[in-house]
Formats: sequence, C-alpha cells, structure tokens
Amino acid sequence: MISIDETNLECSEESNFYDIYKAGRSPRVLLGYKISTIYDHNRHSISANLNPKRIRVLSKDFDDLNEWYFIYGIEVEPTVDVQHMFHNMIDLKPLDITSYYDHLEMFGLTCDENYLLSRKNIYIIDSRHLATMTNSLYTSYNELKKTMTDNKTNFYQNCDSVKIFLIV
Repeated sequence: MISIDETNLECSEESNFYDIYKAGRSPRVLLGYKISTIYDHNRHSISANLNPKRIRVLSKDFDDLNEWYFIYGIEVEPTVDVQHMFHNMIDLKPLDITSYYDHLEMFGLTCDENYLLSRKNIYIIDSRHLATMTNSLYTSYNELKKTMTDNKTNFYQNCDSVKIFLIV
C-alpha cells in the first residue's frame, strides 16, 4: 500500500528544494506540475536530461491573498508573442480574471482547462497551445507527457496533467 503524505509543502523541509523566483522581472514559461503536498513533491520525477526546475513564486489569488505557489517542470524560452503579451500585461492594472481572458484572446490563447489554478502573476495556458507557447519545440501533449513521466512511478500516480505555466 502506498502512503500518501498530504502535508502542505509550504510546511515542510522539502520546500527548501524550490528556488524563490521574483515575479515581474521578465516572463517565464514552464511546462510541469503544480506541487501542493509532500506527496506531489515525491511522486513527480522528470528526467535530469530535461534540466527540470523547482521554483516557488509568491503569488496573489484574485481575492488578493498571498500564497507560495510551487512548480516543478522544465523551462522553455518565451516566444516573441509571450514577450509582447507580458509587456502589454504590465500596462493592465489591476488584472482580474475577466480582463485576463480578454487579454489572452487578443493573442489567440485560452485558459479554460485550469483557470482555477491561475493567480495574478501565474497563468495556466491551455495545453492545446503547446506548440505556440514552446515555439514548436513540443507539438504533441501526449509525447510531452511521456517525456515528463518517470516509468518507475506507478501509472496511477502519474495521472496529474502537465500544465503550461506563464509566470509574469
């Protein structure tokens, strides 16, 4: 039987594995997982040859509550469109979820799959935009998921979907 440790990552020693990222300096795109608990931290393993990153971002939800947001994934270079979107976002104050949807639409993007995970400085872009967000480095979500799945981990522990995080 597998023991599931639901301890919040923020309350554990494992949180020290995550580098603090100061949001707002430049856009950052990560393909990976939101990590909330020690169980999440332990069950996800990305091959070292992909150079995975563990970062934590101080974020605000849309009710202005501060929280640490932990992400484990691989970083890809922001595309020109992402950089333009970032520079346009800086001018939008305050950015609420409705204006964010409208802003994404201007760039042909959506966030319908995981919008509840979005924060004021962390946005989850729908996986159907994978090729657009990675400059065609990754074009197939299924292939990306296979690449980011550890075969030593039980299949039912790998059911978490890979997300596209845009950190601004």
